[in-house]
Amino acid sequence: MDTILYGMPGAADAQPEASSGDHPIVREVGAAEAGQVQSLYVDGFEFPPGDRDFARGYLPRQVDNPNNHMFVAELDGAPVAMGLLWVHDRIAYLAGGATLRAQRNRGCQTALLHHGSAVAAAMGCELLVSRTGVSTGSQHNMERLGLRLAGQILHWAPPP
Repeated sequence: MDTILYGMPGAADAQPEASSGDHPIVREVGAAEAGQVQSLYVDGFEFPPGDRDFARGYLPRQVDNPNNHMFVAELDGAPVAMGLLWVHDRIAYLAGGATLRAQRNRGCQTALLHHGSAVAAAMGCELLVSRTGVSTGSQHNMERLGLRLAGQILHWAPPP
């Protein structure tokens, strides 16, 4: 089951504070760093070995569209998390948000969410949407950003 959240871009006034005193640096990356973002995506979401190649093929399709933005969060100069922002018709969708396991709980996802929201606001977006698991840390981070519950999606699959 997934949770869908929505809100206004740039609604959170304060920049996030990292919980351990670290301050992640978020920057936008382009096609030259897409491989690095792919690795963060696959490793951060911990795709199983049989799905890693498929997952790596997902991001290259996003790079060439000027309405798509890829972000990397760095700690101590090392990239440790990634996020995506897709914009269409003044609607922004925050996606990705993968952080390497060893670097979690250090404010990277929160910093990525704030940065993506600020970029969406600067682009004139009127709506910010995202999707995550139910009652996860990601959902709570999004709610602290100002996003609110729009609904939940139940995924049905045939029995094995």
